[in-house]
Amino acid sequence: MTIATPVALLLLVSAASVQAGPANGSAPHEWPQLWGPAGDGRSLSAAGLGRAETVQAREVWRRPIGSGFSGIAVVAGRAYTGLSDGTEDHATAVELSSGRELWRTSLGRTYRGHDGSKDGPIATPSVDEGRVFMVGAHGAVVALDAATGRMLWRHDLKTEYGAPAPHYGFGTSPLVAGDLLVVQAGGAKAHNVVAFDKKTGRLAWSAAHGSATGYATPIQATIAGLFPRP
Repeated sequence: MTIATPVALLLLVSAASVQAGPANGSAPHEWPQLWGPAGDGRSLSAAGLGRAETVQAREVWRRPIGSGFSGIAVVAGRAYTGLSDGTEDHATAVELSSGRELWRTSLGRTYRGHDGSKDGPIATPSVDEGRVFMVGAHGAVVALDAATGRMLWRHDLKTEYGAPAPHYGFGTSPLVAGDLLVVQAGGAKAHNVVAFDKKTGRLAWSAAHGSATGYATPIQATIAGLFPRP
């Protein structure tokens, strides 16, 4: 059996910061999805430091976690990520103030890395309105209660939508767009991109622009003056 390689989750704080006003439904210090509030890698907070000043950071806490490639989503004083314990993959929540693990929910058996990759989940969770959305490396799409980790709904991209597994496992991170959760599924039968009702998990629509499965994460954008309305 392949043993998951432990890595550390740590919290650093800077000596000075200034919080900007909220936008896009996120508080200025939050990071609710891959690449941040707007999916562009930009924080809504602005550090109040000049170019000549040096940011002094100190370590608040550190804790070992399992193997994986998931990024970290930060909302309402909690950090959410994915990990492998060597047997199963999990979504987990950690208290930011202490590093204490609050819950972990199984996504199924651990995805075994190959060709030099490590074991564990690949996608980054998205957090919205008290729910945590995650795509497991084997193709599970889940909605969890952010407070408890309780499973709210679940779909399997392979069995339900005919999605072939990518070479390194499913790595797309889900996008919350209004009332919908959008996922790059890569499935056959008109299911390359799918959108679920984020509350119920009901399939709202699917798009058939191709049949290949990749690792891309959807984003919302204005193209030729048109903005998608969920």
